Amino acid sequence: MLLLEEAAKAPLWNDRDPLVWPALYSFRHYVELELKYLVRGFPELGLGVPPATHRLRTLWSPVAQGFARCFGEEDRQPFDVLERAIAILEALDPAGDGFRYATTRAGKSSMTEDVYLDPQALLRLIREVDEVLGAAGMAFQAEADAIQEMPASWGDA
Repeated sequence: MLLLEEAAKAPLWNDRDPLVWPALYSFRHYVELELKYLVRGFPELGLGVPPATHRLRTLWSPVAQGFARCFGEEDRQPFDVLERAIAILEALDPAGDGFRYATTRAGKSSMTEDVYLDPQALLRLIREVDEVLGAAGMAFQAEADAIQEMPASWGDA
């Protein structure tokens, strides 16, 4: 977040650009790791094993099942925050390597050209996503604890 805070202070886009891309790489990686953690960390929820991929949309699918279980289908706000962030990150860096490497394996530029990213908007998005993922971790843990506390005979009903 420090990189984006500094980028937001820069008066010219050329001074901001070098700060935004490393921040986006870190943010994207954070989202990827958190999605994998939410699946792997709570086997009681029956979400399976995280897919062996860097594609956020694929990783989101089992986590969305956990969200539905923990938050219910009627509260779409947590879903919407993550789905918006995933859509932005996937549009800019679908495979998770565009923010990291200057060129693809084929030698083409990995960066999306002619994109203006507002550092203030990115900071808001990062804070929202962090809040939602933190709440998800607590909700998943509470649900896993409740499942563990259920008498074994309840599973037979």
